[in-house]
Amino acid sequence: MASKKFLSTFKLVAKVAFTTLLVYLVFQKIDFGKVTATIGRSEPLWLVAALILYACSQVVSSWRLHGLLNTLAIPVGFFFNLRLYQLGMFYNVFLPGGIGGDGYKIYLLRKKFGTTARLLLLTLLFDRASGLLAITLLAATATLFLPVLALPVYLPLIYIVVALAVFYGCWRWFFHGAVTYFPSAVMKALLVQSVQCVAMYCILRALNVTGSYLPYIFSFLLSTIATVIPVSVGGLGLREYVMVQLAPLLLLDEATAVSASFCFYLISTLAALPGLWFVYRDQSLSSRTK
Repeated sequence: MASKKFLSTFKLVAKVAFTTLLVYLVFQKIDFGKVTATIGRSEPLWLVAALILYACSQVVSSWRLHGLLNTLAIPVGFFFNLRLYQLGMFYNVFLPGGIGGDGYKIYLLRKKFGTTARLLLLTLLFDRASGLLAITLLAATATLFLPVLALPVYLPLIYIVVALAVFYGCWRWFFHGAVTYFPSAVMKALLVQSVQCVAMYCILRALNVTGSYLPYIFSFLLSTIATVIPVSVGGLGLREYVMVQLAPLLLLDEATAVSASFCFYLISTLAALPGLWFVYRDQSLSSRTK
């Protein structure tokens, strides 16, 4: 027990330290005052729209996982899964040093439905992987409309075909009983990430960005891939660092890119706050089914 507590504390300290380092490196390249001024001049209604869209994307993401669980004969109700998803978001953002959102979801699903940890782990892993696939597919598609990258058209097209084929092969290998859900899982994942791209568009509108928004959204997609690695607190610092590095390549204003990224982080944090209710007040998640 003591070793687990030490490991949890060490993970939290390490994540906070790494996040602090990344934020420090970001503001070594750009002026902190310029970022705060850019955010301070933002239009609130567009930020509210971004928050609503982000919350909707999480509902769709929960729906994607719900469909996969049900296809695998795990009888999870839609609203139970939505509450569980919200709780997982809260754990990932506000309790980053502990078991983590996915770990706690596995614990609760095992307790409530008696499902094996291996099946639940694979389910959540492939659910996450479908989201990552969708991000890369959208990013690959975006490169077709970004002349600044000067990529041959066939490269992103080849990637899209190969990525879908490989993911389908892995899905069929591990979830041969749920092959019919594959198209639905991919489409829902694409919908989730597309809605989040629209949320980023709203953030850029809120910041009164001029010119094309696509390079900012493309850098946002690439930075989101980086945040899959759980080395910072809620992705803070890591997304901003990646966007700063991409800014010269995509001819972006660095302060604007970082401002947009910070706004997205704040919005995702606000969207995770309702999970506090399920942590401390809602006992239905941990109670066994009759």
